[in-house]
Amino acid sequence: MYRDRPRGSRLRVDDYFTPESSEDFFRSAEEGGTAFWADFDWRMRRPWSGHVPAAAPAGPDEPLAATPFAVAVAAAAMNGHVRELAVRHPLMRRDPRLLPILGLRTADHVRAVREPALDAFAEVVTNATTGSLVFAVDAASILDGRIRGVEAVAVVDGELSRRGDEEVLAVLEKLPPASARWLARRLAASGRFDSEALERLASGPFNDWVTRYFGLRAIASAKEHGDADALRRCLWLKAPEARAEALAVLIGLNEDVDLRAFLRDGNSGVRTVAIWGCTKTGVDAADHYRTALREGLPDPAVSLSGLAVCGSADDSSILVEFLGHGTPRVRAAAIAALRRFNVRVPAIVDLLEDGSARVVRAVADYLEDVGPMPDPASLERLCGPGNPRHVRKTVGRVLRRRGFWHGVLVDLEHVRDRDDLLAHDARLRLEDPARTARTGSAAALRDRRLTARLADALREAEGILPHRAVRRIRWVMDSAAR
Repeated sequence: MYRDRPRGSRLRVDDYFTPESSEDFFRSAEEGGTAFWADFDWRMRRPWSGHVPAAAPAGPDEPLAATPFAVAVAAAAMNGHVRELAVRHPLMRRDPRLLPILGLRTADHVRAVREPALDAFAEVVTNATTGSLVFAVDAASILDGRIRGVEAVAVVDGELSRRGDEEVLAVLEKLPPASARWLARRLAASGRFDSEALERLASGPFNDWVTRYFGLRAIASAKEHGDADALRRCLWLKAPEARAEALAVLIGLNEDVDLRAFLRDGNSGVRTVAIWGCTKTGVDAADHYRTALREGLPDPAVSLSGLAVCGSADDSSILVEFLGHGTPRVRAAAIAALRRFNVRVPAIVDLLEDGSARVVRAVADYLEDVGPMPDPASLERLCGPGNPRHVRKTVGRVLRRRGFWHGVLVDLEHVRDRDDLLAHDARLRLEDPARTARTGSAAALRDRRLTARLADALREAEGILPHRAVRRIRWVMDSAAR
């Protein structure tokens, strides 16, 4: 099928001139949508691509076979007279499968093709079924933004405004993702739909701004009409922003809501609103999280993150137990909670060598805020070859924040490393003149051993770094050592 076709593979039009294979063509076209027709049109009108079929009419005097595929081929012909014959053919108005190529011809650069195509397109769209309207909207999404596509888009907009909400929603659900988002933007601008339709849109096959926008609109509509039942339905929408807003509105209206279900929501914003609701109603949310951790409920990372918001330093004994958990997300959540409570746990330093980049980043943040910070020699050892990239990169960040010249030394070693990513990042930092002059001039260099190591590393990096950067770093080193 078309969507499974490898990129750059050829669309062989000659293979579809038998009745059986032409049906395969239209099945591929239905699966590929207007994107298929746009590709078909592009290839057919470029003779050097080798896709022009021998059976295609070369001019207006040649007969045009009364088959859907022959009309489709003629509609994509290089000859404008042939394209005009195709858009005027009766099959263009009768066969809904030709609607996408007809829509593309409404933006044709030849007026004699464009005007009859637009008339036929308007007639077909006016009488289109829901399934055919899907093709029309798909075509309009491609034509939108083209100089000559404004009129066809206006035809589709006008027809959608005359159709009922249920039919428009049915069209939206059948569209390909890109076209569905295009239609959702236009529907959002139009301001149509009641609260039930908005809820349906917010629960659609999207996981982005579409569900968020329509979910918040559904909540605003339910709030305006005082519909508590609609607000309760919105508690289970896809978008976490919508769930948090619905929960906040219900709590503000003093409606009875089971907050325990939302204390374990996967989104931190929803959990924060639920914790606020518990505080308002006198319920101890922290006790709920402690119980969940003791009983070993699934996904302890959620309970750890929730406890970090409403717990206290007295909960550190519970948190330490999860530092050795088998899931990186859980270990990182436990470290983040200990960091929030400012509790020192010396064993956390050992997790700098953890196999998960997420955990190592959490440890780095913990050490910078809480401590104790390991000595530079230990950190430099972790930055050396033989350690995983995520460890070297994150520990290098810790060294740079601990002391400017320790960070420069690590960068000078990394710039010669075999790891291209580490070497590239180190080179960018070393070549930054503003950073070197501003920070280096304020960082005293009194350690003679460190100064000697910097001089040796800088000498070895001379063939890699630009002469200008080497000279600047050496000048700043001399100034800081005085």
